[in-house]
Amino acid sequence: KTVVSNNDTIKLTKFTEGEQYNIKGGNGKYIIDIIENDSKNVITYNYNGEVLTISPVKEGSSYLQISDSEDNLSRIIVAVQNKNRCYIVKEIKTNIIGGELTQNQINEINSKMMENSIAKIGGRFEFTYISKDFNNGNVSIWASEDEDYISGIFNQNSSFDDDLKLPITEFTIMLPSNNNFQEIVLNLYEQSDENKYILSQDVTDIYKGQYSKLEEATMEYILEIPSEKSKDCMSMCSGLSV
Repeated sequence: KTVVSNNDTIKLTKFTEGEQYNIKGGNGKYIIDIIENDSKNVITYNYNGEVLTISPVKEGSSYLQISDSEDNLSRIIVAVQNKNRCYIVKEIKTNIIGGELTQNQINEINSKMMENSIAKIGGRFEFTYISKDFNNGNVSIWASEDEDYISGIFNQNSSFDDDLKLPITEFTIMLPSNNNFQEIVLNLYEQSDENKYILSQDVTDIYKGQYSKLEEATMEYILEIPSEKSKDCMSMCSGLSV
């Protein structure tokens, strides 16, 4: 259903089966070629006379050139990207429960939670998948815009919160820490507002030893997906379109 004209870009996701297109224009006798620069075997294609199937092989970009015997020609950029989730921290909230905690203790816990949070406002989480099941991969966390990122690995499980009526994505993250690994569990909730997410981290055990009357402590990272920068495509006349 997507119309792709000359010099447009088709984006494919690694590990998927690809996408199908119909070719229109020209004399109907099409010659299809893959033109690649440095990266080889980025994509494959199959054309059965009616449907053109373009399949991803590995990350990179290629040109798909379609021509006919009357010198009509169209060249399509095909970019293969790994699936990832990228979120920017727009706001941070804390949730502290403990009926017998004093206000001073609540303030102390809140200050420590904010100080020790794995990301600040302006920070970023990026999850990059490395398997066709899209359930594990590499994670990078930028604590803030000005700081270097830390890298680790993650596994992912999906469920549904019947109370909140929201899907949940649970990330179990392993980050390097003092020649060992630190395990962090983050739950991702999609809000009703478009492009808004909450990444929740239960930190009760971290502060329970110091504050025995603490019942629950949760960090909530309010996230947004960064908008993709628009790129102007050069328009060229062509007798073919996909």
